[in-house]
Amino acid sequence: AHVCGAWVELKKELQMQPDVDSLALSAKSDLAQLGHFFASSELDPSHRAERARFGCTFREGGEAWSAASNDTNQWLAVALPDRCVVTSIVTAGCREKERQYVTSYNLEHTLDNASWTTLPTTFGGNWVLCSHRLPQPIIARAIRIRPVTWSGHITVKLAVYGSFIEQSSNELST
Repeated sequence: AHVCGAWVELKKELQMQPDVDSLALSAKSDLAQLGHFFASSELDPSHRAERARFGCTFREGGEAWSAASNDTNQWLAVALPDRCVVTSIVTAGCREKERQYVTSYNLEHTLDNASWTTLPTTFGGNWVLCSHRLPQPIIARAIRIRPVTWSGHITVKLAVYGSFIEQSSNELST
């Protein structure tokens, strides 16, 4: 069982981090909070893909998703609730006994869950919160990160910032 914490608490924690892009947090929401997480593999039931969601605490087990093996064939994805404009990504590793985290990853996106496009940038990660504003906003139905390098074990939490397409259209027209 898990208990989801308030979005406000996560936002406060993110704002206290010096490397988090404050513009990415203003008037935007973590789209992943409404999405469904899935992964290439899971280390065990205590490290399922859903544990990558920020703002949730679990009574037992791991605090993040961990892959079953450490190789570049692993990935973590979140299916967004609808087509969204994605502007930023935040990741963090595991703060449990050992620091396990992704040190770099590639970002992929899709509109149809079949054809994935990889952004040309490799993003850095860390065991603490690490925010990246995308070079250009992307429209996506799902986002997937593919770890390239890691420390200890492939382990990550993921937040996806942006807005629903309808919200973006309304913001542009006002």
